[in-house]
Amino acid sequence: MPYDFKREFKELYQPKSTPSIVDVPAMRFVAVRGTGNPNEEGGSYQQAVGLLYGISYTIKMSYKGSHEIAGYYPFVVPPLEGLWWQEGSVGVDFTRKQDFCWISMIRLPDFVGQDVFEWAVSEATNKKDADFSKVEFFEYHEGLCVQCLHVGPFDTEPATVAAMDEFATGEGYVPDFSDTRLHHEIYLSDPQGQSREAQDHHASSGETRRVSGIRHCCQDVRFFSLGPASHIMVSSSGANDWTPTNTFATWLCSVSQETNASLAGSRVFVPRPSATSTGENSFSPLAEWGLVPVDVPEQADLIYPDMPEAHTLTGAQAWARAERGMPVSARLAEDLARSGILRDVRIACSLIVEPKTAVLVERLAAAGAKVGVYCHAHECDQRLADEIAAHGYTIEANASWTADEEHAGACASSMTCDLTSSSMTARTSRGSL
Repeated sequence: MPYDFKREFKELYQPKSTPSIVDVPAMRFVAVRGTGNPNEEGGSYQQAVGLLYGISYTIKMSYKGSHEIAGYYPFVVPPLEGLWWQEGSVGVDFTRKQDFCWISMIRLPDFVGQDVFEWAVSEATNKKDADFSKVEFFEYHEGLCVQCLHVGPFDTEPATVAAMDEFATGEGYVPDFSDTRLHHEIYLSDPQGQSREAQDHHASSGETRRVSGIRHCCQDVRFFSLGPASHIMVSSSGANDWTPTNTFATWLCSVSQETNASLAGSRVFVPRPSATSTGENSFSPLAEWGLVPVDVPEQADLIYPDMPEAHTLTGAQAWARAERGMPVSARLAEDLARSGILRDVRIACSLIVEPKTAVLVERLAAAGAKVGVYCHAHECDQRLADEIAAHGYTIEANASWTADEEHAGACASSMTCDLTSSSMTARTSRGSL
């Protein structure tokens, strides 16, 4: 029996009619990129679909020819898929079809690598007398996503997407769109080569059902969650006018992303629904998350639901805030210092430079280790990098580094492991490490 991706990966190709969370593994595709209205008859989108099936069937039917592909097995060509976006927008606006950017693609079996793909392009070009120069070997790892089955015309997708967003938020997830994490459609019943406009016509006239899976990337923030039924109540117009809003977890995640700072040890003020509220503070879990609830806004680092300005803290202030929320590492550092196990051991840390990293470096040093830090430029909070250097610790990281400077810093702090002992040493041409 030919290998069928829809059968082997039911959770990905047979989505439920209600939203669910899936973890999508890395996959290989034959893909074509383009822009514009996909409904254009004979346009670039339709041409791209023809190229994709041309390559897919060249590989599928290769066993009938003289060329042998290592590891080949019979397979069913997987469904057509598409990644969609519009420049300057989060998600997609289905009313602006002319502004679409897309990557149309079909999944490839695991035995297809770059060499097999290049053979298929050459073979299809020669046999079909067509230009396959636009096709590419595309590797894509989508990761954590919210997914749902959509039945009906493309223009009704916003309702399905809204249900997906509501479900994801309620379960403790947040959308995670980026240049590589995009609106994803898997066409489960589309006739090969048929235009989206024709598909919509058939779906609305009852000739056939247009069925697809929709997939959106997301981030898991459930470790902050109060639970699906727990919502923060905020006032929209007066002290006694309280309505449910987004989860506290989503706000907290947004604050962390906006400020690029650790929230550990942050003092948080959450307004009460009214002056006559009784019962225990519903935000008692804050302490379990490393946050400190306070009773008056003047004592707070963060006031729900306000969004603080980015980078309002100095490096020293951010370091001190993180330090307050890391009691476990403080206890471990004390134990390590008493044992002497890290005395004069050289430790090189390749970590994002953020407040927690500064605390870790200081506590390892307090336990007797000689510590240094390396970080990529785009992962470096310069406030903390400057503060770490000011404390006398070796650091190879700068947010303004060019690619060449970043490479030089990585080489300078390259690590080697001494397999004859439990210590890890680092050699560098700069600093004391």
